[in-house]
Formats: sequence, C-alpha cells, structure tokens
Amino acid sequence: MGGTAGAFLACGLCPLASVPPAQADPLADWIVDLFDPANWSWLNVESTGGLEAADWTGLLSSLGDPASPGLALSPATPTMAELVDTWIYTPIHDAGQAWLATQSGIDISTWINETFGNGQMLIGNGADGIDGGTTEQAMGGAGGLWFGDGGDGGTAFGGIGGQGGNAGFFGNGGTGGDDGPGGADGWFGRAGDGGAGGTFMGNGGDGGIGGFGANGGQGGHGGTGGDSVAWLFGNGGAGGAGGAGDNGATGLTGGDGGYGGDGGSTTALFGDGGIGGAGGAGGHGGSGGVTGNGGDGGYGGLGGHGGNTASGVAGGGGAGGRAGNGGDGGTTSGSGGNGGSGGHGGNSGSGPGNAARNAGVGGDGGRGGDGGKGNGVSHGAGAGGWGGWGGFGNVGGAGGDGGDGGNGIGGAIGNYGGPGGSSGAGVTAVGAGGNGGHGGADGGGVGGVGGSGAAAASGSNAGGGGGGGGGIGSAGGTGGAGGAGGAGGAGSGLSFTGDWAGIGGGGGRGGTGGPGVGLGSAGGAGGHGGQGGDGTGIGGQGGGYGIGGSGGTGGDGGVAFNGATGGAGGHGGVGGNGTGGSFAVGQGAIGGIGGVGGRGGAVDGSIDAGADGYNDLLGGAGGDGGAGGNATTVAAGTATGGFGGTGGQGGVAHPGADGSGGVGGAGQTVTDGFGANGGPGGNGGIDGTPGTPGTPG
Repeated sequence: MGGTAGAFLACGLCPLASVPPAQADPLADWIVDLFDPANWSWLNVESTGGLEAADWTGLLSSLGDPASPGLALSPATPTMAELVDTWIYTPIHDAGQAWLATQSGIDISTWINETFGNGQMLIGNGADGIDGGTTEQAMGGAGGLWFGDGGDGGTAFGGIGGQGGNAGFFGNGGTGGDDGPGGADGWFGRAGDGGAGGTFMGNGGDGGIGGFGANGGQGGHGGTGGDSVAWLFGNGGAGGAGGAGDNGATGLTGGDGGYGGDGGSTTALFGDGGIGGAGGAGGHGGSGGVTGNGGDGGYGGLGGHGGNTASGVAGGGGAGGRAGNGGDGGTTSGSGGNGGSGGHGGNSGSGPGNAARNAGVGGDGGRGGDGGKGNGVSHGAGAGGWGGWGGFGNVGGAGGDGGDGGNGIGGAIGNYGGPGGSSGAGVTAVGAGGNGGHGGADGGGVGGVGGSGAAAASGSNAGGGGGGGGGIGSAGGTGGAGGAGGAGGAGSGLSFTGDWAGIGGGGGRGGTGGPGVGLGSAGGAGGHGGQGGDGTGIGGQGGGYGIGGSGGTGGDGGVAFNGATGGAGGHGGVGGNGTGGSFAVGQGAIGGIGGVGGRGGAVDGSIDAGADGYNDLLGGAGGDGGAGGNATTVAAGTATGGFGGTGGQGGVAHPGADGSGGVGGAGQTVTDGFGANGGPGGNGGIDGTPGTPGTPG
C-alpha cells in the first residue's frame, strides 16, 4: 500500500490519546494480519495439500448414491463466501462504520480527506439520494476511495428509483431507490439498481423494490442487484422484488405484477451470486357491476434471475408472482373473468466456468388465478389461470398450481381449472409439477391438467402434479371430468459403485370426476394417471441401473344420481422405462409399475324417482390399469419388466346393475431379462362383472 493508505491505517483507525490503547489494538492487529502475505500462503498454487487423489476417494465413491449428499450443498453448511463474510469482512466493516459514527471518527476522517484527498473523499460513506427531485438527485453518492459504503438511492419525482452509490476500495454498494406508486407515467416504473461493492472487499447493493401499480396499472419492476467487483471477497446484491399490480375497475383487467430484478454477479475470489427478486402479484379483475362481465386477472410477474459467480455458488432465481383472480359477472347477469397466469420462476445464475453444479436454486412458479363466477343462463364462469413454470437451477424450481375454474350460478356454465406449471430442469434435483386447478361447479367444469415433473440428474426424481377435480354438474347435467395427472420427471444417475442410478418420478394422480346433481345427471369421468418418468443409469464399476417411475393412479369416477350412469374411472398411467448399466456385471433395469385404475363412479337411486329409475342404474366401469414400463440392460445383468397396473374397481349401484372392473395393465417385455406379469383385473361392483387380467410380458 502507498503512503496515503498507510496514513489511513496509522491515523484513521488508531485511537486518540484520551482512549486506552488496548481498546483499539485488536482492530489494528486484525487489519495488519489481513494484509500480511504470509497469512494467505494457503492460496499458493504450489500448496497442494488437500488436493491429493486420496482426499477425493470418499467424494467420488458417493457420486450417484441418492443416500449421499455427494457434491450437493446442504443448506446448513455455509459456503466459503459466508465464512469469509462472517469471520473477516463483516467484523472489520462494522467496526469501521461504528468508528466513523463517533466524534473522533468524524474529526480524523475529515482531516484525512482535507489533507490528502485533493477534493476527493477518501474515508466516509456516500450521501443518500434525495426523494422527490430529479433522477440525478435521486442517485446515491459514491463511498470513500479507501473506506466507506455507497449511499442509498432515493425516489425521483414521478416514481423512478435512483441507483445506489458505488463503494471504493473497501465497502458495500448502496441500495437502489424504490419505485413510486404507479411509476413515472402512471402505468409502471422501475426501481433503482444497487451500487457496486469495493474493489478489494465489498458486497453489491440490493436492488430497489418495484412500486404498486396505481389506477389499475402494472406493478413496477424491481432493480438489479449491484455487482461485486472485488478481488478478495464480495457477494452480488439481491434483486429487488417486483411491485403488485392494481385491481381492475368495474369490468376491467387487473394490472400485471412487476418483474423481479436480477441478482448481482461477483468476480471475487470468495463470493456468491445475488438472489433474484420475486415477481409481483397480479391484480384481480374488476367485477361486472349489475349486468356486465368481469375483468380478467392480471399476470403474475416473472421472478428475477440469480447472479453469476466466478468461484462460489451462483444466486438462486426469484419466485414467480401469483396471478390475480378473474372478476365475477354482474349481480344480475354476466360472465366471469378468466384468472391470470402465474409468473415463471427465475433461473439461477451460473457457477465457475458456467458449471451448472454450482448453480443456485431455481425459483418456483406462481399460482394461477381463479376464474370469476358467471351468473345467469347463456353466461359462463371464467377459466382458471395457468400455473407458472419453475426456473432452472442446481435444484429446479417447483411448478405453480393452476387456478380453479369459476362456478356458475343461476344457470351459468362453470369453467375448467387451469393446468399446473411444469417444474424447472435441475442438475441434482427438481421440484414437483404444479397441481391442476379444480373445475368450476354447477356447469361441470373440467379439472386442470397437472404439471409435468422436469428431468433431473444424479439419481433424483420429480413427481408430476395431480390433476384437478371435476366440477359439480348442474341439475340434470354431467359432472366435470377430472384432470389428467402430470407426467413424472426422468431421473438419470452417475454411478461409480454400481449401487444406484436414476429413479424416474411417479406420475401424478388423475383428478376425481365431478358428481352429477339432480334427476338423470351423470357423474364425470376420472382423469387418467400421469405417465411415470424414465430412469436411466450410466454405469461405473459394475454398472448402475435405472428404475422407472410408477404410473399415476387414475381418478375415481363421479357419483351419479337417479337413474344415470356413474362416471368411468380414469386409466392408470404407463410406468416409466428403466435403462440398465453399461458394464457386464451390473444389475439390470427395473421397469416402473403401471398405475392403478380409478374406481368407477357410484350411482344413487335412494331418492324416489320411480321404479324405472331404480332399475336402470349402472355403475361406472373401473379404469384400466396402466401398462408396466420397459426395462433394458446393455450387457449381462437381469432386467425386469414393469408390472401391469391393477384395474379399477367397478362402481356401486343402488339397486341396479353394477359396473365392470377395469382391465389389468399389460406386463412389458425386456431385453436380456424376464418379462413381468400383467396386472390383475379390477373387482366388479356388487353383482358386477370382474375385470380381465392383464397380458403377461
């Protein structure tokens, strides 16, 4: 360090004569030790202790073993950046900030700045931005060249957030200014970005928060987190959250949620990327008044992306915003508005050399909005909104649930539920797909489709979301069909011991069909179970094996009343395929088990509707069991085909004929192994016809 910096250390942080020397010695010694090259010798490239091959044996042997964390980061285990922050940076930073706030700190820093600064501040914090002024006045001031934090941004007139000030050599960047309500043009604005951290040590400032969307407008976007440009230590700043959209006026669409800001990146030797900001919630649609239609719900804002890192762990993606609900139709008549779509979760940043394993967690998708109620004949309820997709990450984000379909009243038709969002792709694990929304009542709305689980590596699995339940049928109408279950995600493993490989996720359960209501109404069909995910194995010593996911269970058929037919049970999902290891001595693959067929719907003739109605009741047929998955193995080893699913039980009638049981699923053929048995047929209802057994593989 130069003579000026030495003067800072000697004078700026040394005690005054009136203060006992022992109170300042620990801080001075700490700083001296920090700049002593001998204390950083462990960073020398010639110091290879801990890099010997023997030290990696235990780590490599656990790869592909789902019972071992392997290279996955445990939330309870701090990263290197967190350790440096806790034990080195934060104590020095906080001690320096506390000293600056004392009278002696003010006097000494002022003397240093006036004596050596040549008009530039060397020690001190930057001034905060001014609210209500120009955009330039809203910007935070820069921190001292040697030591100090950047000032926080303010909010300019019109709602634009000012940028946070940058730090100098040692300090944190300032936080970006928040976005005002409604933004600069009454529609939406943007919050300020965080300032950059110090060039030696320092964190980037957090992005400002997006403002609320006034007058039915869109929420403001969150600011981007400041970057860390430090050499030794610094984390990227977190992205600011997006603002919520405003609710729509009578019959108008709600405002969309603002986007979350991206997390800041870091180039430091020790540093993690900043977390992306969450998307803002969408506003609700306005109601239809007396005879008008309801407005649609606003979309949820997108989650911000995580920041990149040069050496640590990348920032996780922000969660997508929840969508707004559709407005109800008029109090006398009118159709309901549709629910908005949930915001997609943000992707994580990338790790060193774009290594996906050091990525953060993907953001979860937002929930879809519910449909508004419909009122009156020839009108309909609003549909449920789609769930947002999960973001990519080391652990993929979960998909958002679909919104429920609106209910119909006064003769209006109910609407379908929204599909669930798919989970984001992941390196070591993924979240589940979102559940489909329930169908609306009274008109027999169809349940939404469950979201699919995304593919994952290293022995992970991801189940699909369940299908939404069907709506309740109106008098004499058919109950809504249940939504199909989402497909399970594929699992792929990397095995060095031959113990394990990937496990495919189980398919989602199909939704239950809605019950019929009133004379002659039929129950809705149950949704089909989702297909199980494929399991694939990459052999190591002895060859791992994949296990196909089980197919989803078919949904139960709906209940019918007074002489109608009960709904058919949904078919069980197809079991996933299993792939064997690549070496001769490996265990063969195991195909997934086919899903269980849903039960046929019951019928109820207990309400007096005449003798003919009693005698014509028919229970719904049980759903067919899903076919088992295929299994293959590359060389030696025994592959086992998946077992066929069990057929569903036939429905019960009171007192008419009962439904037949479902057909058992077929067992699948295999390569270099044994075929599996077909699934058993389902039981018929009381006095019903038993189901047919499945075909052997």
